[in-house]
Amino acid sequence: MTLTKADIVDAVHSNLGHIKQTLANGEDVLITGFGKFCVKNK
Repeated sequence: MTLTKADIVDAVHSNLGHIKQTLANGEDVLITGFGKFCVKNK
């Protein structure tokens, strides 16, 4: 099975609430092969 960028976007979108909550708790989110997301205070 080939994984496309559209498949990744669909997976992220379906789990967006979980990702947002994780970031809100101050934790980083790592999606291997895609990127690392973290909240930074300026």
